[in-house]
Amino acid sequence: MNRRRIAVAAALILLATSAVRAQPAPKAAGRVNGQIITMDEVIGRVKEVDGQRPVTAAAGPRAELQAMHAALDAIAESRLIAAEAAKLQTTPQQIVEAEIESNVAVPSPELVEQTYERN
Repeated sequence: MNRRRIAVAAALILLATSAVRAQPAPKAAGRVNGQIITMDEVIGRVKEVDGQRPVTAAAGPRAELQAMHAALDAIAESRLIAAEAAKLQTTPQQIVEAEIESNVAVPSPELVEQTYERN
């Protein structure tokens, strides 16, 4: 009786572990704040950006790799901005605007006039 229970339990464990192995885990391209960025997300972003002119292996492996890197960077950036916005209880748009305004000097009217006159 004990042998039978052990055999049934072992069979159930084997079935459970094989079912878990049967589902492939998504390939991770990166991680932001513990959140995985999957290759499927990166490929989806490449397709969004390059909609009319998809980057394929025919464009060359370097172009394909650059497109993938740009897509991964864009996803990571948007997640970081969203996390910062959530922390500050604001919107991602407000975070971006505040960052731009704090780093870009508004030219004086005199400078604008001088530049206009030179050109």
